[in-house]
Amino acid sequence: LLGSQRLGSTATRIRERAKFECLARATAGGDARHLASQWFDLAKTKVWKDNLQASDFAVKVVALGLAAKFGHSPWGVKTSGWLRPRAGNVDIAVAGYDVCHLPDPRLSGQIAHIAAGIRISNPNRSLGHSLGKIESHIQSVRGESVSLEVIKKLIPPEFARGRVVIIHRDGEFPNQELAALEEYQRELDSTGTAFAPVEIVKWAGGTARLYGATKSGNAELGSAVYLGDTEALLVSSSPFQGTANPLNVRLQALLGKQANKLVDDAWLRSVFELSYLH
Repeated sequence: LLGSQRLGSTATRIRERAKFECLARATAGGDARHLASQWFDLAKTKVWKDNLQASDFAVKVVALGLAAKFGHSPWGVKTSGWLRPRAGNVDIAVAGYDVCHLPDPRLSGQIAHIAAGIRISNPNRSLGHSLGKIESHIQSVRGESVSLEVIKKLIPPEFARGRVVIIHRDGEFPNQELAALEEYQRELDSTGTAFAPVEIVKWAGGTARLYGATKSGNAELGSAVYLGDTEALLVSSSPFQGTANPLNVRLQALLGKQANKLVDDAWLRSVFELSYLH
């Protein structure tokens, strides 16, 4: 989907409608097939002008992103560094999800709530510690909180069983959602399954800024300021201009014995390495 300057103030509305239709049609058949979409805002001349190197870089990044959206992964993330020494054959996977709130064009004044999730895992559990397989799922929900029933569709038992699954949540985990994850882990505990729920939090009052002794004044990628044993500010990307806007990341719990085989900062590494790769 290409958005030109001629769209003007209608660009946001058209983009949101296109996004909604892709999500709605993917769930209409009941099999939650993933219908991918990608918006290119051609009005951002600082990125797309022919005389800027940024345009060539942006096209290459978007091409990889499109490939990943269709389930291809021309990359791999090594996870052996996320484990303690002599942890043994522990299979790590990452699952991330968010709840989208979009105006429902079919019902005036109504909001559609859709949970969208991505799972990243080892394509072959016998090949060692790596992430290279992408799967996705979307599901209608009633509000911001995701029920146990929906969690089991975003992170199916056959995917989670026997693994340590680091779960990235865009925003805070509602209490009932954490309780659902605890119940789910107990159901799978005998199989060696463990969960490590991690929040990537948006601050309503604005995020903190991190500075470093660099030419731009920004902290280097991967810099982190720990606010405690389970919370940190993380620089996961470098801005085109201005100062870095770090992520506020929180480890909510370690559910299951296998989760104790993770190194102390594995939850933070998982966020950085996947964000940096993206």
